[in-house]
Amino acid sequence: MKKILFVAALIISAQGFCQDLSMQDGTFTRCEPDKFYDSGGEFGNYGNDENFTTTICPPNADEFIILDFVDFSTQLNADILTIYDGDDTTAPILGTYSGAASPGTVIASGILNTSGCLTISFTSNGSGNTTGWEADITCAVSCQTIMASIDSTTPAEVSPNVVEILPGETVDFTGSATFSVDGTNATYTWDFDNGTNATGNNVSSTYNTAGTYVVTLTVQDDNPIGCQDTETIFV
Repeated sequence: MKKILFVAALIISAQGFCQDLSMQDGTFTRCEPDKFYDSGGEFGNYGNDENFTTTICPPNADEFIILDFVDFSTQLNADILTIYDGDDTTAPILGTYSGAASPGTVIASGILNTSGCLTISFTSNGSGNTTGWEADITCAVSCQTIMASIDSTTPAEVSPNVVEILPGETVDFTGSATFSVDGTNATYTWDFDNGTNATGNNVSSTYNTAGTYVVTLTVQDDNPIGCQDTETIFV
């Protein structure tokens, strides 16, 4: 819930200036670490009899907008938020929301929506109001190509993509990945199929029970939409 505090409207973060955006008519260029609020801003309720349309667009042509609603409350079936996948209300509707049913994370599609914008309309009636919403604004780019690779194991593979051991023995795994753009801050997550997991390029797991296990390496970059690739090997 939004806290009742008195702070400056303009906040300087490590990434730059935070330009909070409240619900109003117009088109605005925004990106993280910006916030999107109802017309009452960070600390107030929205008003009665509102009818606003806000369009949020990314600063660069290859980006698209993501809205992550961390708080949402309107009068159920009375005060309605509608989100459109484009730069005006003629774009496809991504969802209509009221009450406590939060939109969650809403992403501008990269297929038909070449603008990368999201358009949000809000109408309220005259019977009352409540706290509205708070959403984080993020800009993202389309996924790069990621190719995960399990490079080697100890003991070594006895045949392509197969490692054989006795119960109670340990396998060491080494993994890597190639990235079409940038692999900085990528994560390497392993699922050993024996109830254990690990992270990193060089990991190990012990198998105490005879059987066939599918070991999966998942490599994910730091794109907000979660771009990833997987590679598997049998133990």
